[in-house]
Amino acid sequence: MRRPPNLRLPGAIMALSINKTSPVYTAGQELQAGIKSILNQTLPLYHEPDKWSGSTILVATTGEFSDVKAAATLADDGYLLRVRPGNVVILGQTERGALYGAFDYLSRLAQGRFSNTDLVANPDAPIRWVNQWDNMDGSIERGYAGASIFFRNNTIPNNLSRVSQYARLLASIGINGIIVNNVNANASLLTDANIDGLGRIADAMRPYGVQVGMSLNFASPQTLGGLSTFDPLDQSVISWWTDKTNRLYKRIPDMAGYLVKANSEGQAGPLTYNRTLADGANFRTGGIVMFRAFVYDNHINPADLKADRANQAVEFFKGLDGQFLDNGWGQWTRADHDGIGMDRTVSTGTGFSGQYPAEVAEKFESIETTPDSLLLWFHHVNYTHVLKSGKSVIQHFYDAHYAGAETAQTFPIAWESLRKKIDTERFNDVLFRLRYQAGHSIVWRDSICQFYYNFSGIPDGNGRVGKLEYRIEAETMELKNYLTGVNPVETASNLTAVVLVSNHTSGEATTELNFDSGKYDVTINYFDLIGGRARYKALLNGKLLLEWAGDLEDKLGHTFSTKLDGHSASRVTIRDVQIQKGDVLKITGVADGNELAPLDYVAVLPHGVVDERYHVERGVEREKFGEQRARQGTITKSLCPVATNTAPSNPSAPTPQSPKLTTSPSVTASECS
Repeated sequence: MRRPPNLRLPGAIMALSINKTSPVYTAGQELQAGIKSILNQTLPLYHEPDKWSGSTILVATTGEFSDVKAAATLADDGYLLRVRPGNVVILGQTERGALYGAFDYLSRLAQGRFSNTDLVANPDAPIRWVNQWDNMDGSIERGYAGASIFFRNNTIPNNLSRVSQYARLLASIGINGIIVNNVNANASLLTDANIDGLGRIADAMRPYGVQVGMSLNFASPQTLGGLSTFDPLDQSVISWWTDKTNRLYKRIPDMAGYLVKANSEGQAGPLTYNRTLADGANFRTGGIVMFRAFVYDNHINPADLKADRANQAVEFFKGLDGQFLDNGWGQWTRADHDGIGMDRTVSTGTGFSGQYPAEVAEKFESIETTPDSLLLWFHHVNYTHVLKSGKSVIQHFYDAHYAGAETAQTFPIAWESLRKKIDTERFNDVLFRLRYQAGHSIVWRDSICQFYYNFSGIPDGNGRVGKLEYRIEAETMELKNYLTGVNPVETASNLTAVVLVSNHTSGEATTELNFDSGKYDVTINYFDLIGGRARYKALLNGKLLLEWAGDLEDKLGHTFSTKLDGHSASRVTIRDVQIQKGDVLKITGVADGNELAPLDYVAVLPHGVVDERYHVERGVEREKFGEQRARQGTITKSLCPVATNTAPSNPSAPTPQSPKLTTSPSVTASECS
């Protein structure tokens, strides 16, 4: 079949740059590789005009290839794409723009989507950055796709090949900058060794036109530099920052700039010295300084009904318009026993609604005209207040959390349909995380519903909250070297969990299973803290069912908790266990570091029951993975966690000790819930 004229390929690719770090040079390579992948045809690639005189795919900047129309219509990083039979022209106003045009051409080639009309594309915003929340230890705050590719053990790793691939991904969608570290920044990023490491990251991303920036810890002159102050108007502080900035730009001449989180959530900032946020931004030199406007004091007195952290960004930045230099940028629930929500009205509340135009403010001032989705943001109402849906507020809470958790149980099952259509490593890794998420949703559901049930005293109209027929609470089991304790209580099922008496001991929790004889899935909820890798075993009548370690910090790639709380709540599930009524289940725990092998509960679930009141036909999920499945008398080693929620630490817990590494069994995704 003949291709349409405008799909006929020219004879060669001409990328007008011999600089291997240039995005134009990269564009030529991408075009060559992309055409080979799409059409299985290899075109020669040239970088100098005198090397080829035939038809070409030309990729260049308007400075290298004069085109009056392109020059008149293109903004920075914009491109013109002209496709004619036998010839293709891709012109960028900048080198980055030329690369963006090449990616667009390949996309259209794969879809067969061309016309004889020139395409002109310009970005809507000059700053198109992504903000990583990567920590120096390699973990990622709110990251769920593995460990950091930028940091490991408080330094930058030698192998940055994945960084280059990430830059390629970003460039393909027009991203031109990246902040590589968490806004809750670690000052050690500014050591000489790490500045060089940042330079290597920039070197890896530069061919794709992605500029590297970084988040700053405002107190760095004091915590890293040894100064007595971090006052932004102190001359020694200004000199310290100037020196660091000069070192950075010497190593990374095209550095994007800085992102600063200051005086928010306990972070240091200029307000410490009665300076304005503008003062904190303006003393730095070079590049863009992006000041985060998500600013609030997280120690507001909840008894002060006029105090509203939502107002604070306005309060802090109000009056500073025009005071930032040209390179400066500015960017809860009051529940009680009777009701929930925050009164933000002008008439009786914090006055937040008054920041809107009059016609909008009037709408939010009234409960009757405020949408249900914003009701608790603007008003404090009784739990029995009836929403426009016809449900009470408290029943909506219960129903929404049960529905959300139920939906999450379907994700692993849906993913199972892709078995053998995706490589085994990727399939199992995603399945592990989806099963983790499914269990995580149950912890959230139980914790939040129990919290508001305790607060309101209003039962769930559907009889679910607090009624857990398949569970055996750890505190009701026969305990050896375990004691009870968790705070807040809503974090644990039945408001109680158990921990070992010290971090130098082991313990046991034993129970008789008084369920009808049959095949069950056995779920064990426990807590997995950062700072230790406790070891667990589950035995039925003395025979090993499952052995695992509390080492999610090695597998999930994100920060959860150093405390016994909802963030660290986790679970494992053992499939298809043949149980006879009266069998004895024993769970053993060995402490490690500050992880005292905590246990919450055991759930013994009949076929098709994912958790309390969730009946799901697993179907495909019952297929074998090729690994051993946990059965009566069969030893299966695996780690299949699921988890989390939110809560402060347990003040009665023993003082943590330094963690030590332990060997843990490998992950067997088939056993995860």
